[in-house]
Amino acid sequence: MLTSARPRKSIICLTPVALEHDTRAIKIARSLIQLGYFTTVIEGVCSQNKIDGIDVTALGGKVPHGSARGPDKRSVGQRIKEVLPPAARDLALFHVDKYRRIKLDYRRVIQSLDEVDCIYLHGCTYARAVIAHCLRKQAKFVYDAHDFYSRIPVPDDVGAGFGRRLRGHERHLEEQCFASADAIVTVSSGLANLMRDSFGRQPEVIMNSHNRFLEIESSRDIREECGVRGSDFLLVSLGNAKSGQLIATLLDALAQLPERFHLACLGSGYERYTLHIEKLGLQRRTHLLGARPAPEIVPFIRTADASVLTYYAASDNLKYALPNGFFQSLAARLSIIYSPDLLEVRKLCEPHTIGSQINVHDPQAYVTAIEEISEANWGKSRNPANYDALLEEIDWSKQEQRLAAVMESVLGGS
Repeated sequence: MLTSARPRKSIICLTPVALEHDTRAIKIARSLIQLGYFTTVIEGVCSQNKIDGIDVTALGGKVPHGSARGPDKRSVGQRIKEVLPPAARDLALFHVDKYRRIKLDYRRVIQSLDEVDCIYLHGCTYARAVIAHCLRKQAKFVYDAHDFYSRIPVPDDVGAGFGRRLRGHERHLEEQCFASADAIVTVSSGLANLMRDSFGRQPEVIMNSHNRFLEIESSRDIREECGVRGSDFLLVSLGNAKSGQLIATLLDALAQLPERFHLACLGSGYERYTLHIEKLGLQRRTHLLGARPAPEIVPFIRTADASVLTYYAASDNLKYALPNGFFQSLAARLSIIYSPDLLEVRKLCEPHTIGSQINVHDPQAYVTAIEEISEANWGKSRNPANYDALLEEIDWSKQEQRLAAVMESVLGGS
């Protein structure tokens, strides 16, 4: 704990998403408060649920997102997609998105920031405004790189031209952050080394380990929510559906398994697989549960039988990623199925004999792994000592000590 004899330093944590869905931002904010800093979170999207113990405000106040729409209720993006040919469409979409990010978001951030000692920025979205504010007000700036954003696979639903321009814009923002921040942190040693090679600075590593003290019990667990019997096998996929995942392959595998095998998808974006689910006749066995407040997830999933990471090394960012769903599955002590090319996941799991490594491109590999877990009755009780050892090794208290050292180097104490 930082000494309380010094004047309390003030920090704004800035996240572009709803705080309730940003597990890392919640843990960082709570730890900064525990470490003695006067901490406020500003979120780019309003949370629907209050996060106990954290002062949260919305970004931007009265700055409008755009003029009121007339009789044509379509968004600008929708109209561009319907009217323009592909080449011109990608260019137009990029500039519309860039205008929102650079003009509107800049104004919203500048309007929201107060006189503080330090801004702790999650992600690079608001980098331009934060850097300008810190230079003007002589405030400190910590950049938390949840990902190597310019190396994330381009979403499947955008054109290649738009994707290239977007990643180029993010690369520019990342370069600005690495050049301007007083401290930089990221989530794994692999990503830290990759960023060092690209930007010339070595970030500190603060893993996104689970903090059990933030858990909130929900009224129903995942098995009850899905209406799945105790004798049925329940597999869970955690996190939003995005590029770099093989969810359709997992669904193909589920179709080969007996009726007692179910899949629960916890996060947003899985609706895009509705037609594939219907084609395979999996409506009764696939449960799309949507997003859920981060503090509820681990208690909610404990009654599942296994968890699957559908990611593969589609990019350097994913190769060295440690997804939230991995830490949540580990904390719930679920059997974990993952691809061996997720090097950071593998580096943690292999020494403790945790998880099943499979070729996630092959539906039959899923089938074999899931059947083995079911037949061996592994579930959450498999190798409890191994789980305990790994959880102790990466416990959030150890990550909090690293955070304390970073903030001490930036601010000199609370």
